[in-house]
Amino acid sequence: MTNLNSSVDAAKVLFPKISSSRILLRQFTLADAEDVQTLAGDKRIADTTVNIPHPYSLELARVWIGNHIKFASESKALTFALVLASTKTLVGAISLLNPNKVNSRSDIGYWIGVNYWGNGYCTEAVQALVAYSNQTLGLTRFTAQCMVNNIGSARVLQKSGFIHEGTLKKHLIKNGKYVDLHLYGINFSER
Repeated sequence: MTNLNSSVDAAKVLFPKISSSRILLRQFTLADAEDVQTLAGDKRIADTTVNIPHPYSLELARVWIGNHIKFASESKALTFALVLASTKTLVGAISLLNPNKVNSRSDIGYWIGVNYWGNGYCTEAVQALVAYSNQTLGLTRFTAQCMVNNIGSARVLQKSGFIHEGTLKKHLIKNGKYVDLHLYGINFSER
């Protein structure tokens, strides 16, 4: 299993290029900051995600991208740019969150720009990242959370084979209101 805590050339070890028929997962660069700000800056993204604020500034995008290698080397998050394979257009992001090789598990988080909703790109990205993480990193359990009103995200997880495992009532506060989250999971050790 790849050592997620390795500091030797972390970018190459921790950010492999992962691809499928229509999408490519690659490391973010600071050159992506303006696109991230534009995509994540849409209020509809903030309204349907746990950790993206609105407004979303260019400086915030730069800081977020700038922390990726540090967070990856500390096994906090391994975040990939989700780009279209045919045009190399950035359309979103997907992350392994708190990957834990001792327990062979990780959370998954993602977002995709509003103009790209409904095309299956996010589902393809989740499937590609889970397959890579299972086959290459040896992770066998994946979980993801989505706000109960984020029907699109729930469908992404369902299409990717995740099972609804419960609802976390009043799990967080977003925009001053309590929000319930759906919890989804998939286990490869049981297949």
